Amino acid sequence: MECDSQVQGFTLIELMIVVSIIGILSAMAIPNFQKFRARAIQAEARANLGAINTCQTVYFGDFDTFAGGPEAFLDIRYIPVTGTKRYTYILGQDILPADFTVSPLPSGCNSTPNGFTAIAVGNIDNDLFLDFWAVNDQRAIRNIINNCSSWGADGSDLGN
Repeated sequence: MECDSQVQGFTLIELMIVVSIIGILSAMAIPNFQKFRARAIQAEARANLGAINTCQTVYFGDFDTFAGGPEAFLDIRYIPVTGTKRYTYILGQDILPADFTVSPLPSGCNSTPNGFTAIAVGNIDNDLFLDFWAVNDQRAIRNIINNCSSWGADGSDLGN
């Protein structure tokens, strides 16, 4: 009985070609994954702003005014879901928290008996630009950041 002791495998060139193909495919896939991830994070902000709008509407039904001031979230009994904090939510304040160094906050943030604007601000893709979303008493949820030359036409830094 003869045994073939010669084992054949892949050459170094073949292995290098496979590794380079995998590198090219991953270089194409990673930017698309990051865009989808950022859009999912933005969807979370829109959902939370919708919840804030609902809480404000219920508060208005009870008290005939919208909640405002530094205790506005406590007044409307809105508590965001715990977990990774991607956005900071602002309601009834006219300044950003100290950890954001952006000036000035878009107008219309102060709550009044006739309306309100709640704002979500966060850095979703770890670049130099913040992402701003807002909802008002008419439930209009928008990406409200001022447009910049490197951003998309809608003011989003995701490059739609």
